[in-house]
Amino acid sequence: MSQSKEGTPPGLYSRYRRLSLGVKILIFMGVGVIVGILAGERALVLEPLGDLFIRLLMMSVIPLVFFNLLAGITSLTDVSALGRLGGKIMLYYMLTTTVALTLGLAVMHFLKPGVGMQLAAQVDETFGDVPSVTEVFLGLVPENPFEAFATGNVAQVVVFAIFLGVVTLLLPQASRETLQNAFNVLAELFRKLVGVIMYFGPIGIGALTAATVGEYGAVIFGPLALFIGGVWGAQAIMVVFYMLLLVTF
Repeated sequence: MSQSKEGTPPGLYSRYRRLSLGVKILIFMGVGVIVGILAGERALVLEPLGDLFIRLLMMSVIPLVFFNLLAGITSLTDVSALGRLGGKIMLYYMLTTTVALTLGLAVMHFLKPGVGMQLAAQVDETFGDVPSVTEVFLGLVPENPFEAFATGNVAQVVVFAIFLGVVTLLLPQASRETLQNAFNVLAELFRKLVGVIMYFGPIGIGALTAATVGEYGAVIFGPLALFIGGVWGAQAIMVVFYMLLLVTF
């Protein structure tokens, strides 16, 4: 066991700092469950902490996706390389999406997590309507990219980044290199910002857990727990699938 300079074992806080982010989040989620059970609806006073964390995360994630894509696309040598890469990405996307949809439908059909859940609000009659293929493709192209950023429409932000990245590759070399350097720096900046925000992730998620358990009480451990467990279980299977693809190819 590692020891401090004085020869004594490390303290509890030192051990906590060495834990991974995922373990820290699980610890605070457990603490949040206990606080929610003991405090009841009084735990709702912690909800603003969780909401603040979510807002900070959303503030940084959309620009992170945008500039990371731009940095990756503009690092290519030419547009033809992007075409070859794009074909592989589309094949990968279609494969993984098909597997994810099939797995999700299978897990939800087996667990039936909606049985016993009561919706608090009236559901719109149009909810669940399948859009046409034309509507789906048109919905990917933003009429106003700033609106896409403001509303958090990730798909439209991605499409805008792809078009901007392709056009950047068509610029003269001097201009292209200037933009490449700028995109790389901005991508690094937002990665650092997300890292700083995630440092407070365990507190924010713990606060949300406490507020949720305090508000809904034992109901959350029934059908909702089954739903959450089904989602997390399917996601864990998909992670294993992704890792197998990485190892294989």
